[in-house]
Amino acid sequence: MTPAADDTEREEQHGNERNIGDESRLLQQRWHGWGSPVGLGVGLLSVGGFFVLLAEGLSILASID
Repeated sequence: MTPAADDTEREEQHGNERNIGDESRLLQQRWHGWGSPVGLGVGLLSVGGFFVLLAEGLSILASID
C-alpha cells in the first residue's frame, strides 16, 4: 500500500470510532420509556405528587366556611 492509502484507511477507521462514540452517547441519553427504571421512578413521583396535591386541595376546600 502507498502511504496515502494508509492515511486514508487510518482516517476511515478514526471516523468509525468517532461515530461509535457519538452513537453510544446518544443511546445513553435516550429515553427508554415508562418501563425503564428512570421511567418507573418518574411515574412513581408523579403519582405520589398528584395524591399529595389532591389531599392538600381537599383539606383547603374542607376548611373554607
